Amino acid sequence: MKSVKILVMLLFGIIPAIHALSPNKAPLAKVASECVASKPLIEAAQKGQIDKIKRMINAANIDCGNSNGVTPLMFATYHGHTPIVLFLIGKRANINLVTNNNQDFNLGKLLSNRNKSSTALMLAAYAGKLEIVVALLKAGAKVNAQDSDGQTALMYAILGDPNWPNRPLAENRKKIIAALLEFGADPSLADTNGLDAAYYYSHVAGLVPTFDDRYEKDHELANQDPLYRGMQS
Repeated sequence: MKSVKILVMLLFGIIPAIHALSPNKAPLAKVASECVASKPLIEAAQKGQIDKIKRMINAANIDCGNSNGVTPLMFATYHGHTPIVLFLIGKRANINLVTNNNQDFNLGKLLSNRNKSSTALMLAAYAGKLEIVVALLKAGAKVNAQDSDGQTALMYAILGDPNWPNRPLAENRKKIIAALLEFGADPSLADTNGLDAAYYYSHVAGLVPTFDDRYEKDHELANQDPLYRGMQS
């Protein structure tokens, strides 16, 4: 009788567990098929075709990425398609998803497109899209998220300037940096090279591309820059 009781107990434990698992299979399969079918949606986000986005978007495919993990929101932020970004945010797209790799983007000489774990906020900061950066921050983007190289949106904003460090950053980028700092960006977070955003920003002091012309060596010039002072506080 004891063995029969044990068998009954096991059955009553196993069967509910199986039933608990099985309902998840259909939704997972459905999501996978939706993501395979979402290529036109991703292409529309790249090209800025908001009318197509509005026709195709649904709860199942809004966060579907391509093989590199790049979602419609990420493509729209990088390419500066503000109406699409605002629409996707309004539809509750996950703004804090990260890439599997960055091969879909040209991140210049200072940020590697071989890294991964970049967010939409990082891509918007790199591309210099102020309105999109602010929209993502207001929607709850993680301002201090770090990619696989340890770099933050603040670093993306600084190193994304094509003229860094040959001349001071463009005013638009300074506004992006100010917005990031206002929303709690930490300029002391270090990347895998042991360097932080404050260090990278310090190189905008000079008009010549040498690493000796830093704010650390020109305190008078540094004191005239509120962003740099903010990074040191």
